[in-house]
Amino acid sequence: GLPVSIDIDFNDNVWITLLDKNTIVKFMPSSEKFETFMPPTEDSQPSAVLVDSFGTVWFTEAAAGKITKLDPETGSIEEFVPPTGPMAEPFSLLMDEDRNIWIGEHIGPKVTRFDPTLHTFTSFPALDKKALPYGMTIDKFGNVWFAQHVTDNIGVLNPDRGNMIQVPVPTQTSF
Repeated sequence: GLPVSIDIDFNDNVWITLLDKNTIVKFMPSSEKFETFMPPTEDSQPSAVLVDSFGTVWFTEAAAGKITKLDPETGSIEEFVPPTGPMAEPFSLLMDEDRNIWIGEHIGPKVTRFDPTLHTFTSFPALDKKALPYGMTIDKFGNVWFAQHVTDNIGVLNPDRGNMIQVPVPTQTSF
């Protein structure tokens, strides 16, 4: 399989997405055993994985444009799609202090906030249409910073105000 993302839960189990196998794998180091989970959508390409503060496993399905919730106790899986339709290659995840899940829509190009309680989506388009949002982090003020693959800029989103800026990265040549 092609492992794309990894996270560890409170029991030290390792969760891995296998993009090409349409599988989420749980590795239990204490027993050296693996358990596999399959999303309901065929060929959905599980990509990013995140274990939240309640132990719930969240992952994105890049080809299907969904965010998915996996209950590790029961193995039940629930998929979510924005009312406007599937996301455009959701490939990265991040959780803020309010438990909102941030999704980098790689070819969106946008950053989308998912509220796991209300099951609502709010999208913020990148300023550059070629941005390809990917890796993300949150600063102490709650701003979401995101890498952009093919530009010489980093995007910075203030989600409270909904405004965004780009920070130029000094480089000799663009990727």
